[in-house]
Amino acid sequence: MYYVPSTNQYLREGVAFELNAVQYPANFLTLDSADEKAALELQEVIATGPRPDDRYYWVTEQLQGATLSYVATPKDLTALKAQCTATIKQCAYSLLLPTDYMAVRAVESGLPIPEDWKTWRANVRICATTTVTAIQAASTVDALMSCMAGVVWPLDPDAATQKVS
Repeated sequence: MYYVPSTNQYLREGVAFELNAVQYPANFLTLDSADEKAALELQEVIATGPRPDDRYYWVTEQLQGATLSYVATPKDLTALKAQCTATIKQCAYSLLLPTDYMAVRAVESGLPIPEDWKTWRANVRICATTTVTAIQAASTVDALMSCMAGVVWPLDPDAATQKVS
């Protein structure tokens, strides 16, 4: 995005615009050089920091001249905790589902689950339980974000073997 101080106008890449009675095509800002932009007195809009995560915050943009700032309002922590808990449980379910046949086979036929797979399945459940406990203990949105960012699911035995090779 670019700012034109003389007209207090904002221009977005990919959108045709008119400046000083001259019509410019939608690809102009993408294709023109820095010198051409400077000749038109275009200032690139610079963000004052990274955009907050929309999953956890209501984010609004504030433009002032060539400066873009973000206002982040945390979403409801209780609702976020419920959403994050559901996400973790769904991930664990998705990871375990392809090997559920091993557990069923063990019950129905007595054929044991291979130890490496049994250990992996237990580690997935431990990871999910530990993360859900941390989610429930989070007292701020930032703490909740840290819980979710820190999740590292264990690699299944096949993937672990391929990674070592």
